[in-house]
Amino acid sequence: MRVLALAVIVSLGLCAGAADARVYTDPAGRMVFDTPANWPAGPMTAPDGVSYVIAGSDDNECHFIARSTEATASASPYSVWRTLGDDSRFGEAFWLSQANTLPRLFPNQSAVLVSRSRDDSGFWPLQRAEFDSPSTGRHFYAGFQMRPGFELLGLCLSYEGTPPVAAFDAALRSMGHPEDTAFRASAEERIAAHAAAQAPQPAPTPPPNR
Repeated sequence: MRVLALAVIVSLGLCAGAADARVYTDPAGRMVFDTPANWPAGPMTAPDGVSYVIAGSDDNECHFIARSTEATASASPYSVWRTLGDDSRFGEAFWLSQANTLPRLFPNQSAVLVSRSRDDSGFWPLQRAEFDSPSTGRHFYAGFQMRPGFELLGLCLSYEGTPPVAAFDAALRSMGHPEDTAFRASAEERIAAHAAAQAPQPAPTPPPNR
């Protein structure tokens, strides 16, 4: 890790061993994520209501940011699930607003959106994007998730060599919340109820002939 590496090294006691580094749970309870077993992870200083964790190796790292948000605090898991699948909410302006609030990665608001997409490989749709930063010459792979009361952002980059895109993809897909089991059960219940309501009703049985 190159960005604030000393602070991460100091915090390795929270997640240092090869077996322990695989799953990281935010002590503040805002997010969980997986990383390769040889990637240590540690929390960084962040404002109130925000968790900021860096995980990585000498040449590759991912930044995970979880923010508490009142905007969705009362939203149901089902409505959050639907929102994540609505690509119109995650256009260029949205992504630039996310990236350019991180001066450590995009100094002077230097983020340039290269592409955006949606990954539906998991239950929760994952909004994806890629950025360039002309100020640093770095390329970033990003993912965005939501849960009731929380927004989760991940950005991964390489400093040397070919980026391990598969590892970055897996780390970003793993972003979630400690209450995801309950959130998913609630959303699936609503999905099933909606599907049942939309299903064609059987035709009434005609009365018997007399």
